[in-house]
Amino acid sequence: MITRKPVPLTPDEVAALNEARNGQVLATLAGVPDIHSEASALHALVVLGLRQVQEANQLEGYAALAASHNEEDAAYASAMRRRTRGDVE
Repeated sequence: MITRKPVPLTPDEVAALNEARNGQVLATLAGVPDIHSEASALHALVVLGLRQVQEANQLEGYAALAASHNEEDAAYASAMRRRTRGDVE
């Protein structure tokens, strides 16, 4: 399902959108063959923006996971590495 929403744009944003629409960089980054209209340019920008948000969320999640890693986790991982190598204490 496709939903169309009105998007308020400043004159500077309209100019930047038109500039992006007329080049190939936006189409290449968004992974679309061509950008023919203002709507397709906006869609490509939304795709790129969502990709950035998803990447930032993943990085945040990885950072939280790393921050929650404690000495007990490190000891367990070390014990598992020794076990798979065949080292026995």
